[in-house]
Amino acid sequence: MLAALYGVGALGKKVWDYLPEETKLALRSSVTDFGVSTVCGKRSAEEWAEDFVEAIDNIKEKGIKEYNLTYVGGKLKFSINHDAQNKLEAKKVIVSFELYFQDSNKQWAKCGDSSELSKMFFTQESVDAIEKDGIEFEIT
Repeated sequence: MLAALYGVGALGKKVWDYLPEETKLALRSSVTDFGVSTVCGKRSAEEWAEDFVEAIDNIKEKGIKEYNLTYVGGKLKFSINHDAQNKLEAKKVIVSFELYFQDSNKQWAKCGDSSELSKMFFTQESVDAIEKDGIEFEIT
């Protein structure tokens, strides 16, 4: 189903576009701050995913309740920028999410964002998996 969305021309308005700028900044900041402030040693991608999904669920609920959208599906992805231009970029894990909704007219809406975390916050097993193929989780 999600792959089919990419074949659709314009996905419609993004839920993100409906959010006030202050909400966008707060969400970006809270996701980044949450990641950095809760680190108690190295964590697996699965452990990070549990925490990020809690924050993402707030965005999902806002789309449903405040904008009367129907949630269709989403994903959370951990990846590496294999085209990094410098050593600092190469030491980062890109954490991104995409959420897909439909409005009452069956028009698609997409919401997404990304942030970065240092590889040092992940277990070596997770870093190896992320560097190889990335790790993706469905958001239900």
